[in-house]
Amino acid sequence: MDLGLDGKVALVAGGSRGLGRAVASTLAAEGAEIALAARDPETLSRTAEELKRSYGRDVLTVPTDVTDEQAVERLVDQTRARFGRIDVLIANSGGPKASSFETTAVADWEQG
Repeated sequence: MDLGLDGKVALVAGGSRGLGRAVASTLAAEGAEIALAARDPETLSRTAEELKRSYGRDVLTVPTDVTDEQAVERLVDQTRARFGRIDVLIANSGGPKASSFETTAVADWEQG
């Protein structure tokens, strides 16, 4: 499938595992360069190496806690410095904790 992403730049938060990793992998397979953000630098690095090896894409890793506004600003700045722009943003995080929509407190959403 050609999604028209060849040469585009995708920033994927929460991209080292789970849904974020699957999205980053799909974007790389479609030809996008990837900026990966996650809290755990080791998992982030392993995921980036797998994406590079599997798809031959340029992958920037930036350890980032998306609940920290300054850290997110650094992420965006580093992505723009490396690639010149951001075409696709996947604003993914690992939370909130598992519960139904009706029982999830606002604080749980914010804590992410």
